[in-house]
Amino acid sequence: MLLTPESELCEAIHLRNTASKGKQGGRVIPLNKQLKQVLSSY
Repeated sequence: MLLTPESELCEAIHLRNTASKGKQGGRVIPLNKQLKQVLSSY
């Protein structure tokens, strides 16, 4: 997920186990500062 319940950008991408292969495939991927800037401009 990229958005908080308040529709603000998160500091990281939260990939749930159900969206990945296997039972323990979930990850938390930090957002690059430049990527966050670009995404917030949309």
